[in-house]
Amino acid sequence: TFARVMDAKGIKPEELAYRAGVTVGYVYKLRRGEQRPSLDTAAKLAELLGVSVDVFLPCNCPQRTTEGGAPRSR
Repeated sequence: TFARVMDAKGIKPEELAYRAGVTVGYVYKLRRGEQRPSLDTAAKLAELLGVSVDVFLPCNCPQRTTEGGAPRSR
């Protein structure tokens, strides 16, 4: 999740908010899953954290499949 990525990277919400041009309150809402970022904001945050925008997708998304329809292993 977004919060785990921030923790793993050791970046504080205040620093990320400043670098991304968003408010600290907004970053905290993202961490708690209370809000989802726009695609542009997700892309900016993902770039700053060095991760894919997938961290902003809800956890209950259907699994991606291979061409044969079998679930991909993670």
